[in-house]
Amino acid sequence: MGEPVILGVFAGGARLLRDQRGLYRSSIAREPVHGPVEVDRQGIPGDEAVHAFPDRENKSLSVHLMAHYRYWAAQGISLPPGHLGENLLVDGLEEWEVCVGDVVQIGTVTVQVSRPRIPCQIQARRVGRADWVQRTIQARRTGFYLRVLQPGRLQRGNRWRLIERPHPNLSIDTLNRLAYFPLDVALAREAVQAEA
Repeated sequence: MGEPVILGVFAGGARLLRDQRGLYRSSIAREPVHGPVEVDRQGIPGDEAVHAFPDRENKSLSVHLMAHYRYWAAQGISLPPGHLGENLLVDGLEEWEVCVGDVVQIGTVTVQVSRPRIPCQIQARRVGRADWVQRTIQARRTGFYLRVLQPGRLQRGNRWRLIERPHPNLSIDTLNRLAYFPLDVALAREAVQAEA
């Protein structure tokens, strides 16, 4: 199999959304971006989060995997790409193949994997399932964040080119197991000490 590929780029600001519980304000309903997009250390200019992250530069871009959408479709939950608020949708990867600290080239942008995403009630509202957070944790399919090391330009169709892997034992899947399942103390120590 070849290098993973960016299937979609999504951005947008906060807006009012409606579900059976009423109105809520969120930036989860990002729109597809067609053509090249500039990326700076904060992410995609104009892409807005409702809640300001104290460590925004470690969460400049959110990533979800096409493998997750296929998994949920097989479980009877059909969601369109981009539905979970990601900035980048990547095909050809699973979370056990991505490690915290991975340095990756996408177009002319250099990024580093910083941490898993945490499933939340906004995702549950967007999907329309009260059990979404628990199901995501059980499936260990959270997505993850990137920090931008070198700003540049990216677009749909760019390859996900792994440049460096400083922490091969600390996959996104491993970190999710550490967070939500019985603790492996030695691995937890390694994770805490990981510079990335």
